[in-house]
Amino acid sequence: MSEGRADPPKTPATSPPQQAQELPEVKTLAEIPVDSRMGEGAEPDASHDAARARRAHRQLAFSDAMGVAAAVVIALVVNVLGARHYWRWDVTSESLYTLSKTTEHTLAGLSEPVEIWVLLSESDPQSLTLRHLLAAYSSQSSQLRVRFVDPDRSPAELFAAQQRFGIVAGKSEGGQVVTDAAIVVARGKRRHFVTSSELVSVEPGEELRVRPEVERMLTTALGEVLRGEPVDVCFTSGHGEPDLDTGGDDGLLPLRGRLEKANFAVRALPSAEALEGRDSISECELVVIAGPRQRLSKREIERLEAYLGSGGNFLIAAGPVPDEAARGFVGLGLDPLLGAAGLMQRQDLVFERAPAMRASAAQGELFFVKLAPHPITLGLVAAGGENGVAMLEASSLSVLPNARVVPEPLALTSDESFGMRDVFAWAESGASPEPTDGDVRGPLTLAYAAELPKLRTGAEHGSRIVVLGTASLLHGRNWRGRDLALGALFVEGAVSWLAAKTVVLDIPAKSARLSGLKITEEALATVLFGVVLVLPMASLFAGVFVRWRRGASEARGRRGPAERRPGKREKRDEREPAKREKRDEEQVS
Repeated sequence: MSEGRADPPKTPATSPPQQAQELPEVKTLAEIPVDSRMGEGAEPDASHDAARARRAHRQLAFSDAMGVAAAVVIALVVNVLGARHYWRWDVTSESLYTLSKTTEHTLAGLSEPVEIWVLLSESDPQSLTLRHLLAAYSSQSSQLRVRFVDPDRSPAELFAAQQRFGIVAGKSEGGQVVTDAAIVVARGKRRHFVTSSELVSVEPGEELRVRPEVERMLTTALGEVLRGEPVDVCFTSGHGEPDLDTGGDDGLLPLRGRLEKANFAVRALPSAEALEGRDSISECELVVIAGPRQRLSKREIERLEAYLGSGGNFLIAAGPVPDEAARGFVGLGLDPLLGAAGLMQRQDLVFERAPAMRASAAQGELFFVKLAPHPITLGLVAAGGENGVAMLEASSLSVLPNARVVPEPLALTSDESFGMRDVFAWAESGASPEPTDGDVRGPLTLAYAAELPKLRTGAEHGSRIVVLGTASLLHGRNWRGRDLALGALFVEGAVSWLAAKTVVLDIPAKSARLSGLKITEEALATVLFGVVLVLPMASLFAGVFVRWRRGASEARGRRGPAERRPGKREKRDEREPAKREKRDEEQVS
């Protein structure tokens, strides 16, 4: 403290008076605004989740809509492609539903509607085959109108078909309705009928092997109704030619039947000496000289030459013919007709020595020839049949040096072949055929085609001539067996070319398949042993075993817990405490 200055009196320190503190108003969570709870600028959780859910829902809806739209577009594209492009896969071992080139060509030529009526029951084995095959036909042409009529279920439709096509119907012993026509192909007033027996062919033999003929019959029927008026094909007669009504391997009846199915009117042409009244040779589109065995008279040759000069066409099939004394060949007098084609026929018998071209069962007089490119052989060559046409007893042909036309070769032999001139001396010797100095060496030409100059301007073509050095190609064996079928197709192609028709080959035959089983006595005994003894004993043993197992299961179910033997699980549970106690003792030690 300083002198002369008095300190103010001290007063005891006092604290300022405490004021009553006011507590803030407490609000419940429900009364606090959501924005205050979340902080400034914060979004509520519920609102945020809701917005996110709405966005996810919109995205999901958009994805669904795009998926549906894409599916619709894909379906439309697939339908459009399916309508414009028809794809099928034939997985059958016999290629039953694969159409041949001939069928495709025929269907491509349809320019107006053609009806196909199938009058078969749905239980018929051929019904399903026809449905698949006609589906393939319809995919190739929109002009087909296919209609299936079940005679058992649709009597009204069957009656309509009967009234329209004159079909005869009856009932079999089993009560099924059968008709005399299984298929009717119709175009306008033209119609063609196919019977049930024509849909398959049965091969001879011990085994029951059948060959499907459905495509062959259908395409033949289509070709029949598409063609116009029949074309006359005339066969010469009176010179030892086979008769048109003679069947068998050497007859002409199979050839006649095939030509008639191809819409040709086939008839025999009387010889000039037997002619009475007006000569109808001028009405023939084609004259066939099919293997004469006697010399044609001068009058007959003049008649045929006049026909050729007027624009006629010839198919000449003539092979070597021994004379009565077996010392030489008969001169058939065909030189003027052959000369018009620029050809001559040698007096020889052709032998083939190449192993790949000759038949093993003969000495070389039966052999296969190689086909040359020509409209007649085009289809056969394309199908791989250029070496499959067989000839028997043929003479070789040669081109004249001063020929006015240039004939085109159709069939040739190999380099190892030869034409034997002195056949009769060889036949007496009994030796194997071998070429000599006087024989003609191969390759030899056995078939030619020639076209003469046009007679008038604007004509489609001149007279056409096909010359074959053998008559064997016209014989019935070529249409009766599959081994010689290519020869039949060769002849049909020649006839089509000569008649100025589109060359349509026959439908290739399908493979035969086993349709039944042959049961021998041994096989029957084995079947009886299995059915009568083995199967009943096996069934009895299985029944006893099942009954024993069921009885054992029921016995275990009836036992109580005390009687029931402890199982593996129960024994394991009993041993578990002892194992734990042993582990604890080991840890303590």
